Amino acid sequence: MSVESATFPLMLPSRAYELLEKEFEQDNPLLIKSRLQPMNTCYKGSVDDIADNATITLHFHGGVDLQLSRNATFMEITSMNGDQEERYVCLIVDKTVDGTAVLGLSPQLDHNIGFDLENKQISIYRKIC
Repeated sequence: MSVESATFPLMLPSRAYELLEKEFEQDNPLLIKSRLQPMNTCYKGSVDDIADNATITLHFHGGVDLQLSRNATFMEITSMNGDQEERYVCLIVDKTVDGTAVLGLSPQLDHNIGFDLENKQISIYRKIC
């Protein structure tokens, strides 16, 4: 997995993305799926409509787990349909076709990321603000 701030969402290989999307939809059966550009996976509703257990935890080699907050995982979007306001909640995760994974800027929110170039290690600390 590469870590970068030029990419906003968490990017997962297609198979991992599809499994995540399927799991999310099983945990949130009342949400109506809707495609809202540029996001791939959106649902009518708000962040408050998402099940409390809808969290993403990334597991890294060496026993490091990175649990992503709702703010890093979901984005609420308001769209106008004529004179009526529609609310959507979108998953801030996208898929790659080449099998790579990218820890973009969104999942880095709420964390301090440290790079030890000499030892080729990354440290991740949750910010408490």
